Amino acid sequence: RFERVIDGALLFDWARAQRIAARVARYAGGFAHPVLLAPWRGDPHPDHMAASVIADLAERACPRLRGLRYLVWTHTQRDDFALAIDCARLARFPAEAYRARKLRAIAAHRTQTSRSEERRVGKECTIQC
Repeated sequence: RFERVIDGALLFDWARAQRIAARVARYAGGFAHPVLLAPWRGDPHPDHMAASVIADLAERACPRLRGLRYLVWTHTQRDDFALAIDCARLARFPAEAYRARKLRAIAAHRTQTSRSEERRVGKECTIQC
């Protein structure tokens, strides 16, 4: 649960998404070079879509805020998903260095604790800058 909203519901609560984005923008505005990491805009999961929309809104409200996007579940993407990604703006992130943190974060969410989940935590992930 995020913001006391059930899984998948935040995408359909535009007013709440705007309030969250405004809070994120105000918080980010307190930093010299704020960066916001959010799921890729084309991710099919409703919560990931909502996080991306909130990030977009926060970036508009705080022009200094630099948004980075990442693929959450690459195995669920269509074969042509790469067409929507600007390859000239890709960066590699050494996810292996953060593997233990990611596994703890995954374990904190009941919906993410299947046996196959551990195998999905790769050695690196791609972030669109």
